[in-house]
Amino acid sequence: MFGASSDEPEVLTQPPQQDPSREDALFGEQADTTPSPRRSILEKIQAADDELALGGLIFMQGTYTIPETYDFDDQRLSAPSLVDLYLDARPNPRVRAFVRGRLTYDYTRPVTRTPTQEVSEAGADESLLSEGLATGTLGGGGRERLSAQLDQLWLKFDIARTLYLTLGRQSLRWGVGRFWNPTDFLNVTRINPIALFDQRLGIDLLKLHVPIETLGWNLYVVGALGEADTLDDLGGAVRAEILVRSTEVALTFAARRQIAQGPSPIPSPLGDGNIYEPEQQWPQAGVPLRFGADVSTGLGNLELRAEAALVKGLVEPFYRGALNLELSSLSFPQDYSRADEWIPQVTASADLTITYGDGDVMILGGEYFYNGQGYAGEELADPNFLLWLGLQGGLRPLYLGRHYGALALLLPSPGSLELSTFTLSTLGNLSDRSFLSRLDYSVSVLTDLSASLFVMHQYGLPGELNYSNTIALPGQEPLTITAPAWSLGGALRMSF
Repeated sequence: MFGASSDEPEVLTQPPQQDPSREDALFGEQADTTPSPRRSILEKIQAADDELALGGLIFMQGTYTIPETYDFDDQRLSAPSLVDLYLDARPNPRVRAFVRGRLTYDYTRPVTRTPTQEVSEAGADESLLSEGLATGTLGGGGRERLSAQLDQLWLKFDIARTLYLTLGRQSLRWGVGRFWNPTDFLNVTRINPIALFDQRLGIDLLKLHVPIETLGWNLYVVGALGEADTLDDLGGAVRAEILVRSTEVALTFAARRQIAQGPSPIPSPLGDGNIYEPEQQWPQAGVPLRFGADVSTGLGNLELRAEAALVKGLVEPFYRGALNLELSSLSFPQDYSRADEWIPQVTASADLTITYGDGDVMILGGEYFYNGQGYAGEELADPNFLLWLGLQGGLRPLYLGRHYGALALLLPSPGSLELSTFTLSTLGNLSDRSFLSRLDYSVSVLTDLSASLFVMHQYGLPGELNYSNTIALPGQEPLTITAPAWSLGGALRMSF
């Protein structure tokens, strides 16, 4: 959660050569330069290790969700696990290829889903974010029990040690916010701010990087290639990262053609027309223009960060009005477009590092997010409105409201617990006044193996983070979605 939030430039240069005289001074003897079969074999093994590396990650977790009204039949178990395997090839210091695949598996998922389950998940995404926030699978990964995915596949090289190119599926994150990143224009999936690590898959790009080492600046030109089978579907971004003394500033522009499917007519069960007709013509296509700026600076023990985005030309639908499923007074929200508006998003945050005890530190963090693309609190407080957004694919987790806030306390290696870390975080949708708080404990138990435990509580007024509803489907028993009051879980993570 307190990790780096921007794309770190990597400059491929020749490794520094060790000074023989320095080696003599360190070891107190003349280095042996006499050739021998044993030395030759060792050098070849070392060279092979440098040229090709294999490794990966196994992450296994389990979560137990307790609803607001305790009922044994309503308890939810989930155990999403993943395996990442990578191949990192560096035949020489100026060329690198990287491949990482991912296998995800959750044995608690049913093989087939009933219509009632489909409506339940669409209406609240498993009680609206409870499972996704708890397990780190927010906003992606699908609902399959077993799936294989390509995370990264890229080739990197340089031209005259001045221009550095990376082509293929790669990991990229822009912005300085810890919880919200409005200037992260190229990632379709938003980050889960309280996940143990970022589980989003890479994106298909051509990235050109020009570092200006004398100034500490970085210039990027990025082409977005994913799902582009015509030239019209290509997009791109330009970003400049500028260092001014101890302040880092970044300016970003991005544009890409998008198509929004929008809502579809709903036919009458009696076969006499449609009971719902969209107001707008769908699908709609356009090229949203996105402008962004972020800045970070330090003042003693205080780190200040801010980022802002301005977007015009959004083609996705927005909704207003109520959803009423009673046959005697059936009504649906109206869809409308905001393509002609300039819509802002702003994040402001700060981290304060406090030293206590014998060299121990704690980090206090806070962040505020204004989301011009969000809905008002009275709309989000209506459970049927959120149900409608779920049915239309309009759920944007932690980007639904207009105002959000977060607080976090991090205790790394407190006292004698050198291998332990405690994190307490609270997120709130300030528009509908729904909240969640989560306490995480992680410990390194063996070399390359760590364990973690967490407890999460969702509370506040009815809304995004405290969702419950009773859905009356025609001809079926009412479907009750109970607010997820508590979630408990643990995980094991091994790197190799």
